[in-house]
Amino acid sequence: MIQRYFGIHTPIAAETAPAIWEQTAAMLQGEGFDPVSLLKKANVKVLCTTDDPADDLGWHLTLAADKSLPFRTLPSFRPDRFLHINQSGWQEAVEQLGKRCGTITDWDSLLAALSQALDAFCQAGCKVTDHGFIHFRYTSRGNPAAVMRRALAGNILTEEEIAVYQSALLRFLAKEYTQRRLVMQFHLGPIRNTSPKLSVSVGADAGGDSIGAITDPFLLAAFLGDLERGDILPKTILYNLHPADTAMMATMAVNFSTDGGKVQYGAAWWLHDHIRGISGHLDQLMETGLLSRSVGMLTDSRSFTSFTRHEYFRRILCDKLGTMVERGEYPSDIKLLGSLIEDICWRNAACFFGF
Repeated sequence: MIQRYFGIHTPIAAETAPAIWEQTAAMLQGEGFDPVSLLKKANVKVLCTTDDPADDLGWHLTLAADKSLPFRTLPSFRPDRFLHINQSGWQEAVEQLGKRCGTITDWDSLLAALSQALDAFCQAGCKVTDHGFIHFRYTSRGNPAAVMRRALAGNILTEEEIAVYQSALLRFLAKEYTQRRLVMQFHLGPIRNTSPKLSVSVGADAGGDSIGAITDPFLLAAFLGDLERGDILPKTILYNLHPADTAMMATMAVNFSTDGGKVQYGAAWWLHDHIRGISGHLDQLMETGLLSRSVGMLTDSRSFTSFTRHEYFRRILCDKLGTMVERGEYPSDIKLLGSLIEDICWRNAACFFGF
């Protein structure tokens, strides 16, 4: 990153870090280092932010009207606070969305408000949604309206009740996404804020996270199967944090990859976003998935300079394919290889997300 954006090739070490800090700090005060310039330098064409259903999308409308920008900035729909009915932020989320989309008093009014929020997101250019689960639950039974009444009354819910509510809400959202041609993403498997001391001193989601539990393949298959059976399975991307989920998710994506790769096995994520992790992800796609249809790398970061991850990914991809050619495992056809790499690195994503 410091090479691409600052032209600094000095290795980072205890002795060099202070000088690098001073040099980059000074450069950031000059021209060409504002957010728009940094994104332009990275050749960004589309940037999707993470937004809560209750968020005000006014800035997205302002940016969309600015024709001088060399890229598009689109919202992405992240309804985590509404799915995690067992967490402290759920009640506040419901109240905030109610102020924006009409008072929410029960299950039906919650669904109506979320549908209204989705309409606003689509009007602002939304193409993608995202959902994070520490523990993925699923059931096709139960009464979500009754569960929500108990939650609104302040009752502590059982694991079964949480599963009933989350499953019904996911099915509803999947149907809404399908109707609006939105991509549905799932990030599965972290355990968050494990260090109480760090959480108190720095705050939530500040690094006290780790790899959590393995995702139950039977529950994931049942969920995707119910959506497919009801013809409400949208384009979907699955990301895993537990390495034991790698082969399962790659093959699960293939099982539901009708209509031109509708379900994708997502890029190496978070704690696997490194040479070994990305290389292993590509191997898994080649062995049990379909590399040529992959939507490639994502940035998944809050940093304007994080787009060097895409170059990092491309270098690993090209090295892997080049090694295969040298070993005689793939044709030495520069036109074929170039087209394949271009597909994986940008064309597939542009088509899949509808950019």
